[in-house]
Amino acid sequence: MSAGSDNEDHSWPAFVDALTTMTMILTFVMLILSVAIASLAQNVSKYVIDQISEAIGKPVEPTASAEKSTRDVIEAIEKLKAAAKPVPLQTQPVEQEKKIEATVEEKKPVDKVAATSTQTMLTLKYPVRQSRLDATAEAELKTFLETSAAAKSAKVLEVRAFASLAVGSISEAKRFAYYRAMILRSSLITAGIPAEKVNIQVELSNAAEDTDIARIYAK
Repeated sequence: MSAGSDNEDHSWPAFVDALTTMTMILTFVMLILSVAIASLAQNVSKYVIDQISEAIGKPVEPTASAEKSTRDVIEAIEKLKAAAKPVPLQTQPVEQEKKIEATVEEKKPVDKVAATSTQTMLTLKYPVRQSRLDATAEAELKTFLETSAAAKSAKVLEVRAFASLAVGSISEAKRFAYYRAMILRSSLITAGIPAEKVNIQVELSNAAEDTDIARIYAK
């Protein structure tokens, strides 16, 4: 009986040590998982914020914190909502229209967008760091839509803007390519093309000739 009692007394500390060790290991594993999940959530949040900021045309500063980026995006969205509210009727619509035209005229780029076209494609060559269309390019776009038989019968008009890897940073090239594609899409819709018939695509290219290029394909 005495020997049996001694064995039971010696087994209890070993059980406690094993249980303590297991608890410490589980705690450590849970800590690692918590850090990994927090890091993943932060990366996903930043990615989502970047996507939203690109969609609304307000790039986020690369060095900004997630909280500041979120605040900036929310403020930009609120401004867009406010701008989308119905504008009260003007007593002098002609004068108001003249003021708007003057404002747009001040923002027009100095450099011109070069446009060349075939029956199935319109190619636009932009000046460096420019995404807007000038009056000449708008006229070329309208002419292409009116005179191209392929454009008139096309099921889809594909806007493909190229982000060249040959010059500059890839993030900046992709950002300007996206802006150009979105502005071209808006111009096509304004010209009477249904939105569902307009597809946009940003394509990476190693070719130097694709630098600052956007094309509209009639398919």
